[in-house]
Amino acid sequence: MEYKVTVIMPTYKRAKFLERAIYSVLNQSYNNIELIVVDDNDAESIYRQENEKLMQKYKMYNNVKYIKHEKNKNGAVARNTGIKEATGEYITFLDDDDFFLKNRIEKMVKILNENSKYDCAYSSVVYLKNGHVILKKEAVKKGNLLLDILSQNSFFGTGSNMFFRKKAIEKIGMFDETFIRHQDMEYMARFFKYGEVRVGD
Repeated sequence: MEYKVTVIMPTYKRAKFLERAIYSVLNQSYNNIELIVVDDNDAESIYRQENEKLMQKYKMYNNVKYIKHEKNKNGAVARNTGIKEATGEYITFLDDDDFFLKNRIEKMVKILNENSKYDCAYSSVVYLKNGHVILKKEAVKKGNLLLDILSQNSFFGTGSNMFFRKKAIEKIGMFDETFIRHQDMEYMARFFKYGEVRVGD
C-alpha cells in the first residue's frame, strides 16, 4: 500500500519562486502526493494576480488544491488552513522559496514506514545562493530534541524539513497563530512533549 502524502505550501509575496516549489513536489519519485497551495496574499495584490495566473496551469490536476485567503493572515494561519484540508496519512510542509530533491518524499515515507517508534522524520538541508551551495546542515540527531529547540538550535534547518504522520499532527494540534516568527520551533517544542524524530538522509 502506498500511503498518501499531503504537502502544504503557504505562499506570500514570492510568486517568482512558487513554480519551482510546485514542480519539485509534482515531480517526486513518489507518486501518491496531494499538494495544497495556500495563497496568503491580499486579494487585490499583484502577488495574488501572479499566483492566480500560475495556478491556472494546475487547474486540471486532481492532486493539486489551490486555496486563497481573502487577506494576508500569516504563515501559521496558512499552514493551519492546509492542515484542515489535508487527507494524507503523512503531512509535510514546503515554503514557496524552498524545493524538494526528487526522491525526498520517497525516502521520508520509507523511514517512517520502517520505524514505527517515530512520528516525525527530517533530512539534511542544502542552502543555495545564486545557484551555488553555501551551506549544508546535516541531519545527525534523533530522539527527543526539545533542548535543542529551547536553546534556539534549529536542528532541522527549515520549516520545510519536517515530515509527520498525520496522527502526530492530530495530537499536536494546529500552529499557534499568535506566532509571527519561529512558528516551526514552537510547533516542534509541542511535538517533543510526546514524540521523537528520526533522522533521514
